[in-house]
Order: sequence, then structure tokens, then C-alpha cells
Amino acid sequence: MDAPADWEQRARPFLEHVAFLVPVENERKRFLQWLAHIFQRPEVLPHTMYLMTTKTTGIGRNLLASILVRALRGHVAVGVSLPELLDGGYTGRLSKKLLATVDEAREGSGERRYQRAEHLKKLLTEDFRQINPKYGFQSIEKNCCRWLLFSNHDDAIPFDNSDRRVIVIANPTQPREAAYYERLYGMLEDGAFIASVRRWLETHDISGFRVGEHAPMNAAKQGALDAMLSETERAVIEFKEDCNSELTSRTSVRNHVEGRGEQIKENYLTHAIRRAGMVPTSRRLKLGDGRLHRLLIVGGAWTVETVRTASEEALIEAMKDRK
Repeated sequence: MDAPADWEQRARPFLEHVAFLVPVENERKRFLQWLAHIFQRPEVLPHTMYLMTTKTTGIGRNLLASILVRALRGHVAVGVSLPELLDGGYTGRLSKKLLATVDEAREGSGERRYQRAEHLKKLLTEDFRQINPKYGFQSIEKNCCRWLLFSNHDDAIPFDNSDRRVIVIANPTQPREAAYYERLYGMLEDGAFIASVRRWLETHDISGFRVGEHAPMNAAKQGALDAMLSETERAVIEFKEDCNSELTSRTSVRNHVEGRGEQIKENYLTHAIRRAGMVPTSRRLKLGDGRLHRLLIVGGAWTVETVRTASEEALIEAMKDRK
């Protein structure tokens, strides 16, 4: 159906609903450009995805998804199972899709988070995707699929403090009155309304939209990062904050974590060390117990290369407490 002559007026309830869900003006401006970009440049994949979080149910996020499903009819994968995809499951539902929505995501915790984070990056950024349907033949497609996720949990999806892909939006915690939702749900089958939303997104100015723009850090994203911290990661961060030397040993970190009663897996400890902002090196140094200990960079001007080439005396000096 073609958009009616008064499409701008008819599209207003959609814009009002987006304004309710994304109350921060600059975040809303960017989100609307991101949506409009799907309609205007479907073949160009942005580098970012959206995660919307709130502790409250029934605020209308699925309503937003329902409007987009109708405006992009045939090109939305609705209610995708993120755990299945992150663990290498079937990808047939993503075939020829421009948008995928995920409900009630909560995959950001646990020791598998790091492996899943790598899979998530691949879903977002790969130029071409292998379509692996449950039944039928595999194929290769250009990846043009954007992601819009909803969750009632801060630890919704796996990412770390180096992430540049995930934009987190804090949705309202109080729903609107019942009549508000009844009106909007009643409009879902109104072809003129859907056509008006589509026309608005097809014509919205996206000249300032930067495809490669990094996801900003905001309070919502910091809250998600904090929620994903395990006790091991918290212990390693605590060690880093209390450490007053430029170099330390992996053993010292391990002893601190074990002193908190945490069981340690070496690969997971490495991830926790990196997340805390310390840098592992390959240099080993014999310390007071007569054993070789692998060194970590805590701060200062040290690099992996300077640690590798420095004298033992310089390394021992850098490991002294400066407090």
C-alpha cells in the first residue's frame, strides 16, 4: 500500500512511541537514523546494534518490533534465539533478513561469555554469512542483518569494556496508561499507518549517520558491564586498583583471587586480567621463592616489548610497591 497524502501526520504515533522508549534526545536521534538507514541503504551494514534494557515488562518494546515487522514485511527475523546462534546453531532464519529482533536476552554471564562475545562480533560484522538451515542445503549470503535486542536484565549479551558495537538504551521503568497501548495495537493492522511509518523512514534525513561510528559509553552500558562481572573478575579488578607497582606477577593475581575463595580456570583468569586493564607478557622472572613467574604490566610506560628486553634489575625495580 502506498503512503497516503497525510503520511507525516499518520506516522506521529510511531515517533511518539520511539520518544517514549528512547527518552534521551541524542540517543533517539541516532536510533531513528539507524532505523531509517535500513530502508534507505539496506545493502550497507552499520557497525552497531541496539540493546534496550529495563526491569519493567509491558512498556511496548514488542509493539515497536511489531510495527517494524510490518514496515519491513518479509525482511525481519522475529524472536531469534540468541543462545542457539551464539553456540553455533542453525542460521536459516537470518537468510535474506535486514533486521533480527531478540526478546528477553540474557546471555552475558558465565565463563562462556568470552567465547560467545567472539561469536556475537562475527554475527554483527561478517561481510558474508554461511546460511545453515535446519533442513536443506547450506549457502553463502551477503550479511545485511541489523540487530535489535530487548531484555529485562543488564547482563543481556556478552561484551566487554573494549566493545565498540553494542549501543545500550535504558528504557522507561513505568509503562504508559492502558489506552495508549490499545490505540497503538489497534493501528497495527491499519495499512495507512504502516505505509506512513515506512515513508517516514524512507525519507528521514540520514546524511549525518556514520556507518562506522563506535557505540558510545553511557550509564546504561556501564551498568551492563558491571552486571556481567563474575566474582573472579571483581577480585582481579580489586587487585589492579590496589596495586601500586608498574609490574606484577600472574601468581600474585592468582593468589589474590584464590584468597577470595574463588576457583580459577587459567583461560578465564587471562580474560579477567585483560578486562581489568593489565597486560600479560611472555617474560618470566625468578622471584624470592626460586620459581619463574610470568609478568603482567599494571601501569607506567611499559610495553610487552620493553618488558621482554629489560634487565632483571629493571623488572624487579618496577615490581616494587610505590605507595
